[in-house]
Amino acid sequence: MTHKPMKYGSAPYSRGIMIKSLDPFKPCEFLKTHAEIDFSNQLMSKHQLLLNPCDCKNWDLAHVLMQISHGNILDMGCQGSYVLANAVHMGLEGEKIGIDLVALPPMKGATLIQGDITHTTLPSSHFDTITCMSVIEHGVNLKDFRDECARLLKVGGTLYVSFDYWPNAIVHNTRLFNAAWTIFSQRDVLQLLNLFQEVGMEPVGEIDWTTQDGVIRPGYYSPGPMRYTFGLLQLRKVREVGPGAGASTPVIEPETPPRSTPGNDVLFVNNAEPACGVYQFGQRVYDALAARQKHYRFHLAECTTPASVLAATRQLNPCAVVFNYHPLTQRFVDRDLVHQTGIPCFGIYHEITPEIARLPRPPQPFDHWFHSDPSLTDQSDFMRATARPLIEYQNNFPVPAIPTIGTFGFGFANKGFERLAHLVQEQFEEAVLRMHIPHSAYMDPDGSEARQREAAVREIITSPRIRLEITHHLMSNAELLDFLAKNTVNAFLYDAMENRGISSVIDYALSVDRPIAITRTSMFRHIFDARPSIVVQESSLPQIIGQGVEPIRAFKTAWSNEVMAGQYEDFIGQVVGQGRRI
Repeated sequence: MTHKPMKYGSAPYSRGIMIKSLDPFKPCEFLKTHAEIDFSNQLMSKHQLLLNPCDCKNWDLAHVLMQISHGNILDMGCQGSYVLANAVHMGLEGEKIGIDLVALPPMKGATLIQGDITHTTLPSSHFDTITCMSVIEHGVNLKDFRDECARLLKVGGTLYVSFDYWPNAIVHNTRLFNAAWTIFSQRDVLQLLNLFQEVGMEPVGEIDWTTQDGVIRPGYYSPGPMRYTFGLLQLRKVREVGPGAGASTPVIEPETPPRSTPGNDVLFVNNAEPACGVYQFGQRVYDALAARQKHYRFHLAECTTPASVLAATRQLNPCAVVFNYHPLTQRFVDRDLVHQTGIPCFGIYHEITPEIARLPRPPQPFDHWFHSDPSLTDQSDFMRATARPLIEYQNNFPVPAIPTIGTFGFGFANKGFERLAHLVQEQFEEAVLRMHIPHSAYMDPDGSEARQREAAVREIITSPRIRLEITHHLMSNAELLDFLAKNTVNAFLYDAMENRGISSVIDYALSVDRPIAITRTSMFRHIFDARPSIVVQESSLPQIIGQGVEPIRAFKTAWSNEVMAGQYEDFIGQVVGQGRRI
């Protein structure tokens, strides 16, 4: 890579002011679509930051710059370092050092040195921030890299590391920079995380393993025929591990206030944005727990800050806290906050995969996890599978005289709205196609994605005997259930979407006792076994309608709210002790 001079924007930057906001990024995630690159470039331009001419590199750069702070900064593999250039441009205080294998031209305001990032002569426990952007995939010894990062970082310091990624392993013979080139797989990343945990470095939040497109592709920065994407991890050094310091000795001690003996109360922490599937899932879980509590009393708190969580725990003095946790909706929750509560804390893992369910130690930030994927039967001391949170509902609507096909979900391209429109157009002479596509508060706040889906569907439906009904307002649970109950069949035709958790749309559809049609996506893996098949690649929509609800009846029976509440209470009882019961 050739070193290019930095091009400063014409507008002056507010010197020394940190942006300090991760919005809309997650601390640990993967590049999903090209639109995220465009957004990162626009966001950096808005904040008058220095853009990398290689536009895809601004995705991980934006993650760092949206929250980088004063303090000593080290950029590893710093050739063409837009991290250091922006730190200087922003007027951040502290040393700014870059290290690279090749000699680099001087940079005003920073010190650039030539050397090996895995064996430096820099002082120990000196840096508040280390960045290593798109470097470790190029023949870097990961154990040596880990050891050097752990040595150089202060306790409480942060490492940002990005790399080439694809969920499944990609085997190839391409070499870059005269070194082996690795496109990390999910297994590789899990092994890397285990390495860092051994030296007291933990992910800042739950990892969003979601991927969608192979954004880096032939003709767009891929050096070969491979399609892949980027990954970013944000790791914090939470303790010192080395001579004289045991691996289990926490440096960040919990700030536990004096407490009376906890009783049988459990605090359930949800986020506060109702236009969010995670929020709605948490509300359904809480409603079921509160209605069927036997051994513990459940109390709901909608929290948006660590202080609000701690205030709720002080007021209630619970024996445990359950967080409806997702890194997008509760990014303020971290290991420090869990320690500060001073009581057992449980997380709900939304994007569960078989690999994560079989981890040898609990993912951060919790020691105990619930997940709602009944297809994963492996249990562990720290992770417990539960039934799905269905809704009690009596469907009193008659079956429509004209076949009525319904669906709902946020308006993203991978939800299969266009695919469903094509199927209805092909398989019915007369029908009603009803789509409810609300705006997502986190991922589609202006509704542009939802409008794109509507426009595409309206172009597909050309038959005058197929009536199209599309709505966008956010329905309440009661409205949504009525919407689904009035349909002949409810169809959800998602893309494959590997390495994702279970989708909640099936919970609503099961609750109204109408036939369900699906694609064979991993997000519906918990109902693949329905017989006769309800998969549209194997049965037509008219066939699925003719089968009625018999193929899905067993799921509704197995996932009663009584079963789910019992699973929550049993696991909480194992952790906090059988003596604390109503």
